[in-house]
Amino acid sequence: MFSVGQKVVYVDGSCTNRSRSYEKLPTVGCVYTVRSIVPRGIYGFDDDGLLLAEIRNPLAWYPTGAGPRVFCELHFRARRFRPLRTTNIDVFTKMLEPAPARERELV
Repeated sequence: MFSVGQKVVYVDGSCTNRSRSYEKLPTVGCVYTVRSIVPRGIYGFDDDGLLLAEIRNPLAWYPTGAGPRVFCELHFRARRFRPLRTTNIDVFTKMLEPAPARERELV
């Protein structure tokens, strides 16, 4: 779904149960760059995670849904982001240009 280097927008800030003051969290509506993708199976999490180039957190112990705690950087659920879509204005300016007149054939 995502790739390293891709621009994404944080759209779901419903998870606010972080209590560690040193953790940096994304802000809803802001654009970020995917630094790394953390597959869900590596640490036993339910969802894939994203590490962001603009946010770096120290390694710490985090609980998993699969049991033991893991020592890793805080990553964010991929489902809380969407790809950034950019629109090239050239498409719209071309639509405003008049269509070329066809040459009339002489009969």
